[in-house]
Amino acid sequence: MEMNLLPDINGHIAAAEANIYEYSCNINRSSNLLRPRLFIDGNMWCALYGENLQDGIAGFGKSPELAYLDFDKEWSKHLTR
Repeated sequence: MEMNLLPDINGHIAAAEANIYEYSCNINRSSNLLRPRLFIDGNMWCALYGENLQDGIAGFGKSPELAYLDFDKEWSKHLTR
C-alpha cells in the first residue's frame, strides 16, 4: 500500500519545489522590496516609487501585477542623459 502513495508524494514534492523556486524568484523583485505606491491613473494601474511621476519611477499596467512588472523593468533601466 505504501508503494501506491509514492507517486502522490513525489507530485507534492515537485509542487513544493516549484513554489519555492517561484517565491525565491519573486522575493527580490524591486516592486517587492521597495513597495511602490499602487493606485489607478486614468484607465491603468500605476506603481510609483517617489513623490510624483516626474521625479520618481513608475510602472503602468492594466492590472496591479502588470504595473509591478513594468515598474521592475523601469527600475532596471539606465539613465539616458
